[in-house]
Amino acid sequence: MIILLNFVRASRFRLGLASVCALGLLASAASCASGRDPGRGLLGNWGGPHVALTLTKTAGEIEYDCARGKITGPFLVDDKGRFDLMGTVVVGSVEEKFGGQEREKEGKEHPARFFGTTDGKTMTLKTLLIDRQQAVGPFTLSLGQKARLHKCMG
Repeated sequence: MIILLNFVRASRFRLGLASVCALGLLASAASCASGRDPGRGLLGNWGGPHVALTLTKTAGEIEYDCARGKITGPFLVDDKGRFDLMGTVVVGSVEEKFGGQEREKEGKEHPARFFGTTDGKTMTLKTLLIDRQQAVGPFTLSLGQKARLHKCMG
Protein backbone atom coordinates (compact mmCIF):
# COMPACT_ATOMS: atom_id res chain seq x y z
CA MET A 1 0.00 0.00 0.00
CA ILE A 2 2.82 2.41 0.89
CA ILE A 3 4.59 1.63 -2.39
CA LEU A 4 1.37 2.32 -4.33
CA LEU A 5 0.86 5.64 -2.47
CA ASN A 6 4.46 6.75 -3.25
CA PHE A 7 3.94 5.80 -6.91
CA VAL A 8 0.75 7.93 -7.07
CA ARG A 9 2.52 10.91 -5.45
CA ALA A 10 5.48 10.59 -7.84
CA SER A 11 3.11 10.31 -10.81
CA ARG A 12 1.23 13.44 -9.74
CA PHE A 13 4.54 15.30 -9.37
CA ARG A 14 5.65 14.21 -12.86
CA LEU A 15 2.24 15.11 -14.28
CA GLY A 16 2.38 18.55 -12.59
CA LEU A 17 5.92 19.14 -13.86
CA ALA A 18 4.92 18.05 -17.37
CA SER A 19 1.95 20.46 -17.25
CA VAL A 20 4.21 23.34 -16.22
CA CYS A 21 6.64 22.51 -19.04
CA ALA A 22 3.80 22.25 -21.56
CA LEU A 23 2.42 25.63 -20.50
CA GLY A 24 5.90 27.13 -20.89
CA LEU A 25 6.17 25.71 -24.41
CA LEU A 26 2.73 27.05 -25.32
CA ALA A 27 3.65 30.53 -24.06
CA SER A 28 6.86 30.45 -26.09
CA ALA A 29 5.02 29.30 -29.20
CA ALA A 30 2.41 32.04 -28.77
CA SER A 31 5.17 34.61 -28.48
CA CYS A 32 6.83 33.32 -31.65
CA ALA A 33 3.51 33.13 -33.47
CA SER A 34 2.86 36.80 -32.75
CA GLY A 35 5.89 37.56 -34.92
CA ARG A 36 7.24 40.23 -32.58
CA ASP A 37 11.01 40.41 -32.31
CA PRO A 38 12.93 42.90 -30.18
CA GLY A 39 15.13 43.66 -33.18
CA ARG A 40 18.45 42.42 -31.77
CA GLY A 41 20.05 42.45 -35.23
CA LEU A 42 18.69 45.93 -35.86
CA LEU A 43 20.39 47.68 -32.96
CA GLY A 44 22.94 50.39 -33.70
CA ASN A 45 23.18 53.40 -35.99
CA TRP A 46 21.09 53.80 -39.12
CA GLY A 47 21.50 56.67 -41.56
CA GLY A 48 20.32 58.09 -44.83
CA PRO A 49 19.40 61.35 -46.50
CA HIS A 50 17.85 63.77 -43.97
CA VAL A 51 17.62 61.26 -41.10
CA ALA A 52 19.71 59.49 -38.43
CA LEU A 53 18.39 56.74 -36.15
CA THR A 54 20.06 55.08 -33.16
CA LEU A 55 18.40 51.96 -31.78
CA THR A 56 19.15 50.42 -28.37
CA LYS A 57 17.52 47.44 -26.62
CA THR A 58 14.98 49.68 -24.91
CA ALA A 59 14.40 52.75 -27.13
CA GLY A 60 15.47 54.76 -30.13
CA GLU A 61 16.57 58.30 -30.96
CA ILE A 62 15.96 59.89 -34.32
CA GLU A 63 17.30 63.10 -35.80
CA TYR A 64 15.89 64.83 -38.86
CA ASP A 65 17.16 67.96 -40.60
CA CYS A 66 14.99 70.25 -38.48
CA ALA A 67 13.56 68.02 -35.76
CA ARG A 68 14.41 65.17 -33.42
CA GLY A 69 12.45 62.38 -31.81
CA LYS A 70 12.38 59.44 -29.45
CA ILE A 71 10.97 55.95 -29.85
CA THR A 72 9.71 55.12 -26.37
CA GLY A 73 10.10 51.36 -26.35
CA PRO A 74 12.04 48.51 -27.90
CA PHE A 75 12.17 48.34 -31.69
CA LEU A 76 9.78 45.48 -32.43
CA VAL A 77 9.24 44.04 -35.91
CA ASP A 78 6.86 41.35 -37.10
CA ASP A 79 7.80 38.33 -39.18
CA LYS A 80 7.49 40.41 -42.37
CA GLY A 81 9.82 43.16 -41.12
CA ARG A 82 7.03 45.65 -40.38
CA PHE A 83 7.10 47.96 -37.38
CA ASP A 84 4.70 50.47 -35.84
CA LEU A 85 6.03 52.24 -32.75
CA MET A 86 5.11 55.18 -30.56
CA GLY A 87 7.20 58.09 -29.37
CA THR A 88 7.59 61.84 -29.62
CA VAL A 89 9.03 64.37 -32.07
CA VAL A 90 10.23 67.90 -31.29
CA VAL A 91 9.66 70.09 -34.34
CA GLY A 92 11.32 73.45 -34.78
CA SER A 93 14.44 72.58 -32.88
CA VAL A 94 16.80 75.00 -34.64
CA GLU A 95 20.48 75.48 -34.07
CA GLU A 96 21.46 79.12 -34.24
CA LYS A 97 24.99 80.47 -34.52
CA PHE A 98 25.82 83.61 -32.61
CA GLY A 99 29.47 84.68 -32.54
CA GLY A 100 30.66 81.16 -33.40
CA GLN A 101 28.63 79.53 -30.61
CA GLU A 102 25.73 77.22 -31.29
CA ARG A 103 22.51 77.53 -29.31
CA GLU A 104 19.42 75.44 -29.68
CA LYS A 105 15.93 76.91 -29.71
CA GLU A 106 13.50 74.35 -28.39
CA GLY A 107 10.38 73.52 -30.38
CA LYS A 108 7.12 71.86 -29.39
CA GLU A 109 6.97 68.15 -28.58
CA HIS A 110 4.37 66.14 -30.49
CA PRO A 111 3.18 62.55 -29.94
CA ALA A 112 4.38 60.51 -32.91
CA ARG A 113 4.03 57.16 -34.61
CA PHE A 114 7.06 55.65 -36.38
CA PHE A 115 6.20 52.96 -38.90
CA GLY A 116 7.62 51.18 -41.91
CA THR A 117 9.54 48.09 -42.93
CA THR A 118 13.04 46.67 -42.70
CA ASP A 119 14.93 43.67 -44.03
CA GLY A 120 17.64 44.09 -41.39
CA LYS A 121 19.97 46.09 -43.65
CA THR A 122 17.70 48.72 -45.18
CA MET A 123 14.73 50.47 -43.59
CA THR A 124 11.88 52.55 -44.95
CA LEU A 125 10.61 54.87 -42.22
CA LYS A 126 7.60 57.17 -42.05
CA THR A 127 6.64 59.41 -39.15
CA LEU A 128 3.17 60.64 -38.26
CA LEU A 129 2.73 63.61 -35.91
CA ILE A 130 -0.46 62.39 -34.26
CA ASP A 131 -1.84 65.70 -32.98
CA ARG A 132 -1.30 67.39 -36.35
CA GLN A 133 -2.16 64.36 -38.50
CA GLN A 134 0.96 65.30 -40.48
CA ALA A 135 3.05 62.59 -42.14
CA VAL A 136 6.77 62.95 -42.81
CA GLY A 137 8.72 60.65 -45.09
CA PRO A 138 9.29 58.09 -46.35
CA PHE A 139 12.98 58.01 -45.48
CA THR A 140 15.37 55.26 -46.56
CA LEU A 141 18.03 54.30 -44.02
CA SER A 142 20.83 51.74 -44.01
CA LEU A 143 22.31 50.02 -40.97
CA GLY A 144 25.81 51.35 -40.26
CA GLN A 145 25.53 54.19 -42.78
CA LYS A 146 26.25 57.76 -41.74
CA ALA A 147 23.30 60.17 -41.96
CA ARG A 148 23.36 63.09 -44.37
CA LEU A 149 21.63 65.83 -42.40
CA HIS A 150 21.16 69.44 -43.54
CA LYS A 151 20.52 71.20 -40.24
CA CYS A 152 18.19 74.18 -40.13
CA MET A 153 20.10 77.30 -39.29
CA GLY A 154 18.49 80.40 -37.82
